[in-house]
Amino acid sequence: MAEGTQVAAQTGNRPGMLALLKQTNLRTLWLAQTVSWSGDHFTFLALMIVLNQATGSAGAIGLLMIVMTLPRLLFGMVAGVFVDRWDRQRLMVAADALRGLLSLGLVWAATSQHIWLVYPLGFLTSAVGVFFMPARGAIMKTILRPDELLPANILLQTTYTITLVIGPALAGILIGTLGVGPAFVFDALTFFVSAGLVATLALPKLWRDDGQATKTLGFWSEFNDGLAFVQASRSIMGLLLVLTVISLATGAVNVLFVPFMMNVIHVGATELGLADSVQGLGMIAGGVLAAGVAARLRASHIMAGGLFLAGLAITAIGLAPSFPVVLALLLVVGVIVTPIEATIPAVMQKLVPLEKMGRVGGTMNTSQSVATLVSMGIGGIVADIVGPRTVFVAAGLIGVLAAMVALGAIRDEAPAPVAEVEGQAEISLAIKE
Repeated sequence: MAEGTQVAAQTGNRPGMLALLKQTNLRTLWLAQTVSWSGDHFTFLALMIVLNQATGSAGAIGLLMIVMTLPRLLFGMVAGVFVDRWDRQRLMVAADALRGLLSLGLVWAATSQHIWLVYPLGFLTSAVGVFFMPARGAIMKTILRPDELLPANILLQTTYTITLVIGPALAGILIGTLGVGPAFVFDALTFFVSAGLVATLALPKLWRDDGQATKTLGFWSEFNDGLAFVQASRSIMGLLLVLTVISLATGAVNVLFVPFMMNVIHVGATELGLADSVQGLGMIAGGVLAAGVAARLRASHIMAGGLFLAGLAITAIGLAPSFPVVLALLLVVGVIVTPIEATIPAVMQKLVPLEKMGRVGGTMNTSQSVATLVSMGIGGIVADIVGPRTVFVAAGLIGVLAAMVALGAIRDEAPAPVAEVEGQAEISLAIKE
């Protein structure tokens, strides 16, 4: 049973975000992710610098972004089957170790003679990550009670945002002082440290609630079984639809943000940096806010309300007359984003049976990736015709539509099937959302 469950049940207190760090398993997992994310930001900035120095082409950077997005589209659903078949802890350790080795490969590739290797190495690194994320979500489901999932995801999302704000600044100092090579070495070390921490997790031994029968099924039988579950669950199908609709909006906004700010709002690089910082600070504040309201609101209401407000804010950005107004609206968007992004995995972890977490997560990733790529492609074309402002307004309205879908489709359901822990039968790993 998750640490602290018996005490919480006796007191009736709902868990706080920071109080969860008293649990050894979650604290270890949180520390592993914090270290790994810090290294990721170093590598991302270093890759941008390497490509810019070697090619001087914005297209080269854009191609890298596409190459690193493709694995989610190509392998998301396939990876989910293996995540559900394999030992997730060992899978995460192996994924971190392999990404560490790939990061070391980037040290060699960081020259003009071998710059083309950045693309296959980036692709492989992203492909390995496709296996890591759903495995992490499933492990969180095994070490936490259902009422602890939302605050735990808020903790992770807030921590990610903090590393996103601080990491690039530290990376800039290191790269400026020592060059890009040490940045890749640092990232590799963070993956190895993360692998070591994940390996120390003390996880309960679980048996799949369908016995071991699915191990004898063929790959495509398990693949189709995961799709059938998504289609049969109203809330999961609703969540899939919500994520797809959101991605149709965010893909275009992300692509057009810099052109919108520079060509429509008429700001320079300094103002762009300030805008990113303000939104990042808003996301940190959003994590603190979410920690306070998570115990009082249903996850589906947090998601629907957040999407509605975010949609209105993005629409307002499209209509904003000046940079100060955009800055204020970006702060609002930042505050809203963290609760939304933390709620999505929490809903999945509550409603999806443990033995199907990988396949459902892979399906979600694939759907989001398709919608994002479509949005990125269409958004630029439409902006050339009607202007970025109109695209921002349309994206905001799509966000409002997603809020309505979330409110109407993500409803109460029966708990996911009971999983059994060795020595403790009938411990439910999901409750009604």
